[in-house]
Formats: sequence, structure tokens, C-alpha cells
Amino acid sequence: MPTLDNFSLGNYMLRDPDDKVKYATGTATVPGNARNFLRENGSNYSYRSIQVTGLPFRPKKVFLRTSITATRMGVIYDFNSRSAAPSSNGADYNLCHLNADDNYTVYLFRVFEYLDASTSTSNAWVAKDSFLLPITATVGETVIWEAYG
Repeated sequence: MPTLDNFSLGNYMLRDPDDKVKYATGTATVPGNARNFLRENGSNYSYRSIQVTGLPFRPKKVFLRTSITATRMGVIYDFNSRSAAPSSNGADYNLCHLNADDNYTVYLFRVFEYLDASTSTSNAWVAKDSFLLPITATVGETVIWEAYG
């Protein structure tokens, strides 16, 4: 089975100059409230979300799935999708892919890039030590997240 080595990590820009991979993982519980998220095509849709704070790095890639045995990722965020630079007002965005159903329907959502913390009450975002992304999951469901910096 192929594994991630330093060459692979370098190709995906997941190494820092000291050749170290920044990685964190954990679980989060899906909250009861849904919020609006902006798709790449400019339309708004309501989804539940996962928010993670207190990371020791800025995430460049995030993977969300609803179980350890899931055969597909629920959400994939990638800074390199557009390489949009973070700003204090989150003016630019990168993309996340959301697998919306069992038919493998995939939607692209805008993920706004903030320097520090987001003040956004809607939309997906990434900041220096946190992220908030949409997910198709039920209230109270446990989501496994992995973040790479």
C-alpha cells in the first residue's frame, strides 16, 4: 500500500522549511443549527458545519468524514485549489469539495481565507489556527477531522 513520504509531502506542499509535517486530528460533534454556505457558482445553501479551533498551525488541507470506515471523504478543503492569500477581512477564497449524498454528488464551496479569526456568521472559512466547513451529517453525529499545515 502506498504511503506518504517526504517526496510526496513536498509535492503537496505539506512540509515546512524544516522538513516537518504539521498534522492534527480529532473528532467533533455536529451541532443542531444549520448555516448558509456559498457555493463556487455564487448560490447559497444551508448545511450543518464543523468548527475546529486551537490548532498549532494554519491548515492547508482538511479532511472530514463521518466514520473511520467511510469509503469516501465527506469534505476536502485544499488551500492550493486557488492559492488565494489570507487577509484580515477574508476577501478571497479557496475551495472545498463536499460529497453531498450517496450518489457521489460533489459540490464546490468557497472557503474564505482570514489572517487571524473569522467574524463570518455564514460561509466556510479558514484562519491561522481554526476552520469552519460544511458537512452533510446528522445532528449529534461524530465527525473525524484531519488537518495538515
